[in-house]
Amino acid sequence: MPTIDPAWAPFIVAAATGGLAAAVITAFVKNWLIHPVISLLYLGEKSGSYGPMTIYAQDNQQNTISFPAKYLRLKVENTGLSSIKACSAYIIGIVKHASGTQTISRQEVVTCGWANQGMGARDIPRGAFFHLDIASLYLTPNNGRILRVSHELPSSLAPLFDGSNAKYVFDLLIAADNTPPRRIRLSSATIPTVTILDLRL
Repeated sequence: MPTIDPAWAPFIVAAATGGLAAAVITAFVKNWLIHPVISLLYLGEKSGSYGPMTIYAQDNQQNTISFPAKYLRLKVENTGLSSIKACSAYIIGIVKHASGTQTISRQEVVTCGWANQGMGARDIPRGAFFHLDIASLYLTPNNGRILRVSHELPSSLAPLFDGSNAKYVFDLLIAADNTPPRRIRLSSATIPTVTILDLRL
């Protein structure tokens, strides 16, 4: 069995210690100095995101019609120094305020979709941002009101959106593979009585 010359022992210990220190420093720089950061900004009515926008569509006779729509959106920005990997968002709780009563639902977790992108996780490069669609209200002709929550809403939550004028509070969780998750609570403006709930199942 080979033996180590005692004269080399200090150099071997120094090399091992130096390698460990280098690994610790590298991990510190990667995880604390250049890590990605999820920054959230609620795009409320003052910023224009919840203000009315014009939607163009076709009716049953293939005629082009237009009507206003409102969106409840969340801006997700990477303010760190490296890319956010596989970022996704979820509605983990909904509170309904209507007629002086409060209804709380945490029975389902609803996956949020990205504006103009759809469902699924996405990477966010450093300095970039994307918008999450939380809820959409389409004010169609003949006083129609179509509400869509996220891109897909479980049918078990449909009763929560029935009834008269109501205000909703959404508890959101934004998560990614390589940075700590963030939580935020968003309140909608009062939503008038919905004539159609778009489940998109």
